[in-house]
Amino acid sequence: MICRTAIAVLMLSAPAAAAQAQRAAPPKPAAAGVHRHPNGFTFRLPAGWKAEDGPDESLVLPPGVRVDPNREDNPEILVIQSHPGTVNPEDVPLADDIRQGLANTGLGLEKSEEKGSFSAQGRQAVHFTWEFKNPSDNVIYRVRLYAVKTGGDVVTLLARGQRARMEARDKALLELATTLDAPARAAAAAPLRIVAGAAEVRAPAAIKPPTAPAPKPETPKPAAAPALDENSPLAKLWVARLYGRLLAAPGMKQLLILRRDGTYSNVDQPTLEAVDAAPVAGRWVVGVLGVEAALELRPASGASTRHSLATQGGKTLVGGAEAKITDPR
Repeated sequence: MICRTAIAVLMLSAPAAAAQAQRAAPPKPAAAGVHRHPNGFTFRLPAGWKAEDGPDESLVLPPGVRVDPNREDNPEILVIQSHPGTVNPEDVPLADDIRQGLANTGLGLEKSEEKGSFSAQGRQAVHFTWEFKNPSDNVIYRVRLYAVKTGGDVVTLLARGQRARMEARDKALLELATTLDAPARAAAAAPLRIVAGAAEVRAPAAIKPPTAPAPKPETPKPAAAPALDENSPLAKLWVARLYGRLLAAPGMKQLLILRRDGTYSNVDQPTLEAVDAAPVAGRWVVGVLGVEAALELRPASGASTRHSLATQGGKTLVGGAEAKITDPR
């Protein structure tokens, strides 16, 4: 259980993510070229590699690599994201998230944190490395975080997986990290004004002719919510993070247990006894609409509700508010 907790933290610690970030439509292999995330950050993909965008991050998949949502010890996970407000790559919040995640599990590290620098087209760039042994199979995993100072936000590449696989990709990952970039954020435009001599005269507002009152619109009938894509890789990553866990979020009246069989219950206390005694309240699913993941609760009676899922600065956001995910075991 220690190992599963550690890897779950690392999968989606990039708002992470995991994983922790993918489009609803199945991606196609991309030719070598610059990939741009909707948030503005960019990177150059090697030929044949894929990039799948989520709301805040991109999941990068080399040829033949797949992320299996039913296992938390995937051999390889690569995530790229930007960090608004961070100007020094050595202070990137994601590094603190990883440190805290490893400390909370109590795992013995094969390699304590090591920090180094690398050349990223003349820009400040550092990398942090940790290694730990998976007690279930005695395989050593490596976590390496590349952070690059750009003209805009700091951009990171989180490379986590079996050490042997990561070592074989060292050159490709370093080359990928050197291409991380983000544009400078544009300053807000100043209000239009007219200057006459020493006095400032603001542009007059347009005068609108009087119009007849518009007819009162009819109350539209509520449209059915668009269906979620439950087969999206991003949705499956969130399922792997949530199933079997207790969820506490400000927008929810009670603590929820999201059972592995797809049902959920309301519980009063975060204990195994309370979880076992709680009756089933309905079913839960995770899906993707556009590029955003959402948790949908389908009660046995009444209307279903949806709550957006995201990560930011190492925090889990449910319905836009910070939530807490714990393991009742």
